Amino acid sequence: MPANFRETFTPIAAAGTQQQIEHLAKLMAIQITAAGYGPAAEKIGLEAEKARAIRRDRKEREQRKSADEETSTDKAMAPIGFPIDILTASGYDMKDIMMLAPDLISLGVDPELAAKIIPRVNPTEVSSVGQTSAQVGPPAGPPRGTQAAAAPATSADTRQQQHSDKHHKDDAASSAPKDTRRKARHIKPFKLLDVPVSYSAVDASKQMTEAFSRLTKFGGETVYGEEANDRVKVVVGLAVHFPDTCREMLLEHVADDIRGNMELILSWLYEEYSVTEGYFDRKDATPGRSKRYDLCLTMLLQTCKQKLSPDDRCFTKILLEVPCVTQGALEIVRTYCEESDYMDLGLSTLSELVTRRPAATEAYLYTLLDLTTYHDTKLRDTAIEVTKKLFVHEELAGDILKYSCKMLAQLQNDHPMMDMDGETEVAGVMWTEESASLCLQLFMSLLPLRHSLLHDLARVYIDVAPAIKKTINKKIEKPIREIGIDSDELLALVEECPIGAEALITRLLHTLTLDARPTQKLVEKARDLYKQRIPDIRILIPVVIGLDKSEIMEYLPQFVKQQPAVMREVISRLLGYTQAGNVSSIMKSPLTPTELLVGLHSVEDNDEVMKNVMKAISFCFEKETIYSQETIALVVQQLVERQPLPTLFMRTVIQSLNIYPRMITFTMGILDRLVKKQAWQQPKVWQGFVKCCSMTKPQSLVVLLQLPRQQLDSAFQISNDLRGALIEFVKNLPVKQRSGISKQTLKFIENVAKCQTAPAAPAATEASSSDTAKPTKA
Repeated sequence: MPANFRETFTPIAAAGTQQQIEHLAKLMAIQITAAGYGPAAEKIGLEAEKARAIRRDRKEREQRKSADEETSTDKAMAPIGFPIDILTASGYDMKDIMMLAPDLISLGVDPELAAKIIPRVNPTEVSSVGQTSAQVGPPAGPPRGTQAAAAPATSADTRQQQHSDKHHKDDAASSAPKDTRRKARHIKPFKLLDVPVSYSAVDASKQMTEAFSRLTKFGGETVYGEEANDRVKVVVGLAVHFPDTCREMLLEHVADDIRGNMELILSWLYEEYSVTEGYFDRKDATPGRSKRYDLCLTMLLQTCKQKLSPDDRCFTKILLEVPCVTQGALEIVRTYCEESDYMDLGLSTLSELVTRRPAATEAYLYTLLDLTTYHDTKLRDTAIEVTKKLFVHEELAGDILKYSCKMLAQLQNDHPMMDMDGETEVAGVMWTEESASLCLQLFMSLLPLRHSLLHDLARVYIDVAPAIKKTINKKIEKPIREIGIDSDELLALVEECPIGAEALITRLLHTLTLDARPTQKLVEKARDLYKQRIPDIRILIPVVIGLDKSEIMEYLPQFVKQQPAVMREVISRLLGYTQAGNVSSIMKSPLTPTELLVGLHSVEDNDEVMKNVMKAISFCFEKETIYSQETIALVVQQLVERQPLPTLFMRTVIQSLNIYPRMITFTMGILDRLVKKQAWQQPKVWQGFVKCCSMTKPQSLVVLLQLPRQQLDSAFQISNDLRGALIEFVKNLPVKQRSGISKQTLKFIENVAKCQTAPAAPAATEASSSDTAKPTKA
């Protein structure tokens, strides 16, 4: 396939794209301009008209000068006669005949005709072209000053003078000796090859370089149109087909003004490429000539880096218009990308090479993709952004996806690769978050553009190491937010979750529902996944506020059994908190805060689970904006009505007193109700009751006096400080108030008081001990 066709044709896959539209527009513009329409045609016409005017003026001046010389020559050569008429009729003007009379044969004139002219020239004077023309011309006249001083002659005088000159020359020619005329006929013809002087190789090279230097510097700004094109062809031809000295000189010349010499640069590179591809059949071709195009291109690109600013687009223009971008040139583009100052220019050039040079798109795209795993963060991020812009082209999306999936699959290896795109593992080197991120970053950036990649990620997630899973869970947050909660591919992944990818699914749902309410479709998919395939309660946590109230109460014990961090997340979601820590009406739960706290007290299990329940209740109490004093009082009132009482009921009462001390009056009422409900029948509740009484004395002493004698003695055994406080309280009571206390209780308190004052009395002590040891049922 010809190179020109390969570089310019439009693939079928690219039909209708923006690139193909621009290409067709360019071709149409060229044809319209060639037909003489449009602003470009007007500009070219003005320049061509200007050049034609210059050439026309120059030609007219030369014609006038030649006409004057021919007039004078005709008068001077009149004695020659017939031969000159023949030469003139043959196409030779009088100036050529005068200047080249000695070399008529070398000009192609018939020898017989030349022989008729040469005898009329003095053989002894024929030593050079200038001397010969002097002899052929008219005889020397008076000095110029004399002629200027003389009076102007009339036309009749002039004709008479010319007639006398002719007779004089004819007489001189007829009176010349015959042997002189015979010797003149045998003069050796003038040959141009006899004139040049032989030069040494050094001198010849010097002459050539000097001539080439003058040629490159001449007319660069003043020559237009066809003359400028001819000049470019000559300069380029000398630089390409002659020694390297000319090429170096041309490089120095174009480096002074790369933008102004762009046409010369491109013509030079096309000529070098033609030689490299063998379009010229040269006998002096050498093996090294095949590399000259690559060498010239790389040298020129390196010169651009030295001479141009980082934002100059001439570098890109050269690479877009050269016949072929070699591997060496591509390496220079990569070095541009790796330097911070030239990074933007290098990446934009790579992007345009991918889209505007389809013949070698794969090589350019691979170079760009390789930079997406570069160790420098800034270059890597920028290269990924450029790749994302190219991903919208369908003809490129396949290769980009293939590369990103290849990098993702490397995470399944036991060790990272020596090169990120290589096939050799580095033994003894373990995966780190940084090395895993290099393989993940391009893939994660493409997820929002192609949601189906979620399935590829889930399949790889199953086989990777725990450290890599942790990195994936961390890196997935940003792309999954961009995908959104309504993605069909996300719903399909939740429905078809592979075994082993539960943690990934949970992470995806968790991220999506932090600040948004789960859709009903998502809740249904998660519920079906939990009930039918994967009975892991963590799958339901992200969608917990989308479940029914009965389902939440059913699953609440399982939520509490999770790790403390997971349990706190569940409670936060049920309380309507967002990620920022604010309560949102969008996140409203089917459960009210009161129902949630009451539900937590309903969880009864082993000691390990109860510890988690206590942590959950304490976490609720930390949300003081939700669990105010009134809300806590409402919860306690609901709990005290239950039979049996929740195990953690008294702990909640004590905790509420610590947070809201003003609830002491409300608490006394609760303690009074507990006496009536015989709280001592539940050991843990009874211990909490005694502890609460100890905290709230002296207000709680009135409640203690309502206890039976046996339970009062038990309270004294649990909290010794209650004994002295109660004895002192009863002693200070008025007689009227003491009458309201049962006689058994008063007698027991009096006996306890006597024992404290007379510890030797054994009867009271024994009786007290025996009563305490026997549990009493009311």
